[in-house]
Amino acid sequence: MKHIRATLALGNHRTETVAFPCADSKIKQMLAHRTDDDRYTVYVDELTEPTWMKPIEKTDVNIHELNYLAKRMDAMDDNELAKMGAALSRFGVSDLSQSINYTFNLNRITLVRDISNLQKVGAMHYMETHGGCCTSEEYNNPQRAAEARELLERGNGILTDYGLLFINDEVPFEPIYNGINFPEYWYEGMDKTGVELTYQDRKEYLYCPCEDESVEFALERLGADSVEQCGAEITCIPFGVKLGERVEGVLHNEGFAAFNAFCKRIEFLTTDGQDKLEAVVLYGGGRNAQIAGYRVGGKSGTSQKLDSENERARIASFVAVAPIENPKIAVLICLDEPHSWTTSGGALSGPVAAEVLQKSLPRLGIEPSYTEAEQAKYFTTVPDVTGWKAPAAAQKLSEYTLTADVLGQGERVVSQYPRAGTTVRRGSAIQLDTTGQLDPAADEG
Repeated sequence: MKHIRATLALGNHRTETVAFPCADSKIKQMLAHRTDDDRYTVYVDELTEPTWMKPIEKTDVNIHELNYLAKRMDAMDDNELAKMGAALSRFGVSDLSQSINYTFNLNRITLVRDISNLQKVGAMHYMETHGGCCTSEEYNNPQRAAEARELLERGNGILTDYGLLFINDEVPFEPIYNGINFPEYWYEGMDKTGVELTYQDRKEYLYCPCEDESVEFALERLGADSVEQCGAEITCIPFGVKLGERVEGVLHNEGFAAFNAFCKRIEFLTTDGQDKLEAVVLYGGGRNAQIAGYRVGGKSGTSQKLDSENERARIASFVAVAPIENPKIAVLICLDEPHSWTTSGGALSGPVAAEVLQKSLPRLGIEPSYTEAEQAKYFTTVPDVTGWKAPAAAQKLSEYTLTADVLGQGERVVSQYPRAGTTVRRGSAIQLDTTGQLDPAADEG
């Protein structure tokens, strides 16, 4: 879906009507005749849609900012687009960098479009001011209707063509876009390999395989002459573990050009099914479904709900299987028109699937098997604090992310349980006996 349509004056008496977002190669082709330092500044001769962006008509804009803004809008639902329209038609849209930042700060806005259901109005306002989501209990709490009445009675709502606009001052405005380097944004989905380029104190993101023009434009914004001058780290790999290791090796050992070409060759390659499913959980959109001690495979899905009057209604789903090396349980979670900041199945349904698996696998007699990294993250070794004064012993345990359960009023620790050298989960309580009455061997028996 194209969200911005504009007729641009490109110089040399040339004009072209463009639907944004568009490919970087299209931008390069349109501006091929421009060699000036300001060649990415174009004049908007006419803007057809959206109507709330009319103020940029007859002004100069940065074509990359226009394209990025269109990409951000392409993922918005009707309510988010209405909030953008209400805010920018009221406060101005001439500064595209500010408009881009608005797309990352829509929770600062509550837009009331229908007051016939105060419960829904209050619930939407509650979500805007509480991180973009809420539980069903919070959504249905009668307090939401009372909060809606209070909101409407404040008298500080701003009437717009899109509804009554309220600014949520308690939600801080975060300027994510610095006016130069575009923030990470997976416009084309999570089936590409993400690369973060760093040069001096700047960052740019590429989604490979990508066009050469995308690399060129990113380097220009970084102020670098080549990718080799930049730090390059992979942020997401959509392939299986073994193939993912190969992809990383190409980037670090053979250079970016070879890496991008390699990504293009394997973009549609069918890899081992288990590795590919596990990669979704380890590296891709299903990272919220990870469970310590188990290898989980899964796939997220976001589908249009065809029987809804709202054409942007979605079903967020996630299917998970575990253990991936010998599957014993499969879980499918579907959320029908979720009321949240996103409709991503990985973000919303993935954690639910993980919780179900985490509770079910031990009941099936499947014990966790931790990797070295998980072992170091979740477990620690109990230090020997016998003979220590109780406060010093407690302080020593805290250094190992353990807590102290001191028994008695004695000055020094006579014995401890579990014994020193025992591996326990971080956060565990260690009994410190100052009375001499505790027999650790009895507890171990």
